[in-house]
Amino acid sequence: MKHTTVFIVVLSNEEMSSGAMLSFPQCTSEKWMQIIHSGARHWVLVAKGFSSPDAVLVYDSMAGDRKKWNQPHILSCMSSLLKTKQAEMKYIVNNCQQQRNSVVCGVFAIAFAVTLAETENYKSTTTQ
Repeated sequence: MKHTTVFIVVLSNEEMSSGAMLSFPQCTSEKWMQIIHSGARHWVLVAKGFSSPDAVLVYDSMAGDRKKWNQPHILSCMSSLLKTKQAEMKYIVNNCQQQRNSVVCGVFAIAFAVTLAETENYKSTTTQ
């Protein structure tokens, strides 16, 4: 049985509102996932070692145009988790269910994590 490493980081309201940069320990397991706060009242799931083992997968319920996705704080946290010596980091912003309001992103991030852990290849094209 393979295991997935999940980092749990608890932030204070002050840290979340200030967009504090986090330094995560390097993940050495084959598979991992982390729910990350964007620094601007938004939560996303990032994961490595699942359907595209060479890339970090991003599940963002407010991604909008995935080709223009750019979240420097989240990218910094992803880089911290990888601690790679490579000059570039490959990531894929997955097509996933999008929220219809501005308050349920944390619930979506948790739901994406649970689904990914159970199926290991979560992809959704629905926007319900």
